[in-house]
Amino acid sequence: MMSPTKQPTKLPKTAIEILKVLYVDGNNPNSIEIADIFKRRGIEIDSRTVRYHLKQLKNIKLVKNIDKIIFGLYNVMQKENILIFRKEVKT
Repeated sequence: MMSPTKQPTKLPKTAIEILKVLYVDGNNPNSIEIADIFKRRGIEIDSRTVRYHLKQLKNIKLVKNIDKIIFGLYNVMQKENILIFRKEVKT
């Protein structure tokens, strides 16, 4: 008897493009920066739309937030969210 296979999640084109931006950009851009990147490419997208798709990508565990403490000027600490990709190697 065969075990049931997990069906791949179908992602919207916008979410795929956001993943591409996150993959290429090493600075871990936030939703406003991602929207600006799209605007420079000639694609009008709102930062709220980007946040929605990032939330969906987090729900299916393609990206996740990690809190990182940053020491700025005068030793002021800030928290920053970093999006991390889960890459799987198929063998």
